[in-house]
Amino acid sequence: KKQFHINRKQSDPDKVRAKECNKNKIDMAIEMLQRAWKYGIRAQYLLADSWFACEKLIAAVRSIGKGAVHYIGLAKMGKTKYEVRGKLHNARELITLYAREETHQCRQYKCLYISLRAQLGNQPVRIFLIKYGKNKNWNILLCSDMEMGFVRAFELYQMRWNIEVLNYEKYIIMIS
Repeated sequence: KKQFHINRKQSDPDKVRAKECNKNKIDMAIEMLQRAWKYGIRAQYLLADSWFACEKLIAAVRSIGKGAVHYIGLAKMGKTKYEVRGKLHNARELITLYAREETHQCRQYKCLYISLRAQLGNQPVRIFLIKYGKNKNWNILLCSDMEMGFVRAFELYQMRWNIEVLNYEKYIIMIS
């Protein structure tokens, strides 16, 4: 037997939703941001998880409202190349190159960080390589606002984490 289906109009909400399900998360995030701006929801920053750190999303965020929105988010410590001082390096290479001379201490958050100006493809970004306490692992925080300092970027990114924890706790309470 053939599977049952109904031919639906292009404008039907369920047809639109079915199309959205087949798109990748970066394209959907870009569409959602553009739709929010169109409907009058104004934001200064997009706070994102490491899954969303890519040149395509950062470029789309910066194009919204003629550069009114900035991107702040973690990135993966992978093979992504950043152009720093005219040369391409991944995050591990940046740590090796700049750890001795560029490392700063943030007593407020008990961490070490390296602040670098870089390019991710064509997008200018501020890279903060962060090492918490006595942990040996480094994290990378990207920010499209080139004038923002480490403490401000860190505080803004913490808001994303607090929202995520709040939603998780709400979900746990609802299912129990």
